[in-house]
Amino acid sequence: MSISENIQYHGILLPAVAHTKESLEYAENFSVKDSDVFVVTYPKSGEFVLKNNEV
Repeated sequence: MSISENIQYHGILLPAVAHTKESLEYAENFSVKDSDVFVVTYPKSGEFVLKNNEV
């Protein structure tokens, strides 16, 4: 991967295919509410089914 395929954000080199300056700024300024719930899983571990079934 060449340097042109990366973006530098706050001194960190990231792959440009996965990030834009705008998306990184959005993530940095994202506010979390006390009622928010995060479900974190390994890739391909059934998170699609979890996201698409109503509880």
